[in-house]
Amino acid sequence: MNDERICTALSAMFAKVGVKTSLALLPRAQFFQKVDLTDFAIHLYGWGGAPTDPGLILGPVLHSFDGKGKGDFNSGKFRDAELDRLIEASEVEMNTARRAALMEQALQRVRTNVLTIPLHRQVIPWAVRKGVRVFHRPDNYLEMTWVVVD
Repeated sequence: MNDERICTALSAMFAKVGVKTSLALLPRAQFFQKVDLTDFAIHLYGWGGAPTDPGLILGPVLHSFDGKGKGDFNSGKFRDAELDRLIEASEVEMNTARRAALMEQALQRVRTNVLTIPLHRQVIPWAVRKGVRVFHRPDNYLEMTWVVVD
């Protein structure tokens, strides 16, 4: 939602700090083909949904590409051996607290090294008929126990 406006604004912001950009606004089919070929130095990419477990982004998006599923959506093809180690350790850790600590270390490494630039959490609009009330959580997860039908 608003991808064109967001990218146009980002291009202008980069220019203000001396980073030369070339804005390419493409239809989805062409965009994803170019992303798969890693034809961009930087691009806007959405990832998420209702699940809140960091493992759902660490492996496919932030791990180095390994050709076996990890890093398949790491479009920049960046490599960080320590980040990979933390991600892999979290994937097999059975202790909830230790797993959370490993994922937190991995996410902190992503932030410190600016491997991605998170822009916003997009909220998906919901609509319900008259007589139905529902709590719209910020993670877009529908909790059926919070739905009230009058």
